[in-house]
Amino acid sequence: MTLSVDVADGLPALHVDRTLIGRALTNILENALHAMPGGGTLTITGRMSADGRALRVGVSDSGVGMDEQALQRIFEPYFSTKAVGTGLGLTIAKRNVELHAGRIDVDSEPGGERP
Repeated sequence: MTLSVDVADGLPALHVDRTLIGRALTNILENALHAMPGGGTLTITGRMSADGRALRVGVSDSGVGMDEQALQRIFEPYFSTKAVGTGLGLTIAKRNVELHAGRIDVDSEPGGERP
């Protein structure tokens, strides 16, 4: 597996609950890794939004992707496309990010890496 990290220099300090945001990122990264059972590329980016009012963290992987039906349910509690796990990881990630006035967007399709 290849890890690529591209975080802009000079990002401002954020005041967040490290435990909640750390758990959100961990859950997102674990899902990305599970999507690449044979290896692949995991990319993490960090940038300020165009208006300078928000930090944008991006996670992309070269995994198997998800179809439209899975995308529509991705944040539902107990929904999973994996044989193992609780189906709560992305539900928790979304809640933790929203508690910080943030949002999570997902873009995926079967069979390819998405930015």
